[in-house]
Amino acid sequence: MAVLDSDQFWKKVETQPDGLFFIFGEENYLVDQAQKYFREQAAAAGVLDFNFNAFEIGSVEISQILETAELLPFMSAHRYVLVKDLHRISEKDAVVLKKFIEKPVNPTVFVLTAGKIDRRKSIFKSLFESAVCVEFKKPYPQQVPNWIQYIVQGEGLEASTTAVYELQKRVGDELSEIAQEVRKLKDFISPRLRVEEDDVRNLIHRHRIQSVFEFVEALAKKNRSIALEQLIFLMEQGQSEVGIVSLIARQFRILLLLKKGQELALFGAKLAGYIQVPPFFLPSYIEQAQRWTRRRLEDALLLLGDTEKALKSSPISSHIWLENLILKLCQSEANLDLGMGKDMRRV
Repeated sequence: MAVLDSDQFWKKVETQPDGLFFIFGEENYLVDQAQKYFREQAAAAGVLDFNFNAFEIGSVEISQILETAELLPFMSAHRYVLVKDLHRISEKDAVVLKKFIEKPVNPTVFVLTAGKIDRRKSIFKSLFESAVCVEFKKPYPQQVPNWIQYIVQGEGLEASTTAVYELQKRVGDELSEIAQEVRKLKDFISPRLRVEEDDVRNLIHRHRIQSVFEFVEALAKKNRSIALEQLIFLMEQGQSEVGIVSLIARQFRILLLLKKGQELALFGAKLAGYIQVPPFFLPSYIEQAQRWTRRRLEDALLLLGDTEKALKSSPISSHIWLENLILKLCQSEANLDLGMGKDMRRV
């Protein structure tokens, strides 16, 4: 079977409410929503305690999971069995599970979920052939405002357009984090039901995305002290060193893509679509891109790639690599030398 996208999956579930389902992807919020849907389906039958079981791979024996799946439902048309974190399954257990997948028990709605997977593994190939499969990918930044409106409406609220963009600016593009902040906003504005921009500003402190933008701007201005402050802020927000480098690299890729879009004479909504950011944020990206030459952005991305590899493999302290990153990026254009090798081998 083909791997479905989100819309295709929900249409399929409406016409085929039972069987074998495999739900995976890096967008945890959407995977959780799908899990919640199947739990609600079991609850709708009125005998949730008897016909719904949830397991996590590694917490119980695979044999116990399959024995439960083979039980007949109690006073209901279906038994629901949810298995989480399939990406953690051992090779030994995968062999056992694969046999069940090839011959599933009809009365059981068997739902398996996973995060990022290795599609080459036999267990996943079997699922792609036998199950209704859906991959929930992380939305592009320009898609996030619509998801924010969806999450807000799910809480029985509405939000102004400026509040939506302010929420994205302060929280970022992670739907799980956005949903958490929306629940806080619901309590914060009660008994009102409309979220305004000031509500977001008053409740939610600036978050990673804003700090990344300021970090890149500080680097563009060659302001080492501000760049170091932003680095500390990102780490205080719980970002790993590798995660910080990835966030900065993403920002540089957007700026480089923006320059390419401008070379193609794109502007306005077309340029925003080309670089995959909401039009609301486009002026800020344009302003920041003006501080960088195309060559410097390309060299910076090479440096960030080298730094990420070093953070994952080098015995040298990660703080030294990050400090060296800032020093290199804050060099003047005339003295630009973004190579990592010679300087760091002396460390």
